[in-house]
Amino acid sequence: MSTKNAKLEVISVDKISISTTNPRKSIELKALKELSESIKEHGILQPILVRPYIDEKSTWETDYQLVCGERRYRAALEAGLEEVPCNIRVLTDEEAFELQIIENLERKDVHPLDEADAFKRMLDSGKYSMFDIAAKMAKTESFIAQRLKLVDLIDEVRADFLAGHLGIGHAILIARCDAIKQMDIYKDSKPWHQNGHSDYGTLYQLKEAIESDSYLISEAKFDTEDAELVKGCGACSVCPKRSGVNPVLFEDMAEDRCFDEKCFDEKAEAHLIKEVARIINNGEDIVLVAGWGSTNEMVVQMSKQFNVPIFAPNDFIEYNNEEVSDNESKAFYVNSHKAGTYVRVIINQKAKEKTQSASLPAPASGKEQSNEEQELRAEYAKLEQRQKRALELDEEKVWEAIRGIDTKTIKQNTDALFLTETNALCFAMLSKMGWNANRELMQLLDTKFDVDFAREKIFPVEIQNLITRAFVLEVLPDAFGTIQSSANHTAYEMVIKEYFPSEVDSIKNQQEIIADKRIASAEKKKAEILAKIEKLKPAEEIETKAEEVKPKKAKATKK
Repeated sequence: MSTKNAKLEVISVDKISISTTNPRKSIELKALKELSESIKEHGILQPILVRPYIDEKSTWETDYQLVCGERRYRAALEAGLEEVPCNIRVLTDEEAFELQIIENLERKDVHPLDEADAFKRMLDSGKYSMFDIAAKMAKTESFIAQRLKLVDLIDEVRADFLAGHLGIGHAILIARCDAIKQMDIYKDSKPWHQNGHSDYGTLYQLKEAIESDSYLISEAKFDTEDAELVKGCGACSVCPKRSGVNPVLFEDMAEDRCFDEKCFDEKAEAHLIKEVARIINNGEDIVLVAGWGSTNEMVVQMSKQFNVPIFAPNDFIEYNNEEVSDNESKAFYVNSHKAGTYVRVIINQKAKEKTQSASLPAPASGKEQSNEEQELRAEYAKLEQRQKRALELDEEKVWEAIRGIDTKTIKQNTDALFLTETNALCFAMLSKMGWNANRELMQLLDTKFDVDFAREKIFPVEIQNLITRAFVLEVLPDAFGTIQSSANHTAYEMVIKEYFPSEVDSIKNQQEIIADKRIASAEKKKAEILAKIEKLKPAEEIETKAEEVKPKKAKATKK
């Protein structure tokens, strides 16, 4: 860096212009005021660095450009100084910019956003690589990469960061997300704000939330190398919006994650439609099944047009046994978290019968449909849809009428339960239990408690017992109260004691030993306090003696 013609001079403040390339964008007003007061008292102790600003309108003798020391210069103006001591040095644009970067970024109070903007400008100049910046600033490439990512913060989060509402760790995590996700995070922080301060939660909470909304590349149902699956998206392997492509920036993440939810969802949807179309067009022996939730409209329309049923959750059970069953079918999920995956299922008989009614023949493979055929198929699909809805309305009316029957006589009946009532009781208990408990029972019994089961079967006594016990174990115990304060807890304890009497007694005995020691210690302290109280003299006696020792007032003498 050139030091030719370097000299120290006192220069008029109106001959100095502020550089537009200074990386420091934010100056705290309070700190500037304090520096201004110090300059009024002691003057500028360290000269500012300027360079001759040479163009067709200026010369070496009159105009200078500020290189380093903008805060001191502004404080000097605030203090009313007309001249400031300057270190004048001939510098090229590149040399001046590099000095500004190093001088500002070596300060302890520089904001990370100022660092980010400075590193970005160095990178954009084409004269520095990330490695060069890291070496020049004596930082790791990971540090530089994370700072550079802060440039991608949306304005709202950037403002909160400058205001101190979130830390550097929060900012780096948010900057990894796309603009849509950043806005969601920002909006989520607002309802919890206090005194105008947004609350982004702890760093752990924010990381968990972001990771839960991102996708593991390894769990993608589609081919991540397919660059044509969604137009304009390209292959995942070269996408910059995933952690695996930039290990320097995402060194804290062991697994490769996609942070572009929209793109990932579009690819998953395109894969789903493509697979359903292939299954239908090839006439493959694969059934379409649905979990709970909505199904892609394109898939629904394809299934209707080509008369390929989509079996509802109550129409089938997944078959996970190792042994091959004659009743099992290969199935493809069209919705829910399993969308796009193949499984083995057993379709119940009633669902099969519904699909075996009169239906349109499948279109000839490889033959283009005429407009007339397409219109006829569409009209047929509409008729079927209307029929189905009419039947649903009939069923709803029947159900409403049944619900309207007066049940007073049932409530007053003290006779033994009918089998149907015992069955209904089991379903009532199942409905009150959580999803995990229901799943465990269905796996244990290898059955599904659906409409057909409720209509055609009665729970055997052994299954009633299983359901009752599962219900008791899940519903009665909770985290509040004690055995003495809750009848539910007492009932639960009595059940557990039937199976584990020694364990229950051991728990109680151990706690009694601890309680006895604690009570003995407390009683001892209470006895000591009582003994001290007994030694104290009565308050009346203390007051009387105090009166006796009070000095008598001298009588006033007459002059």
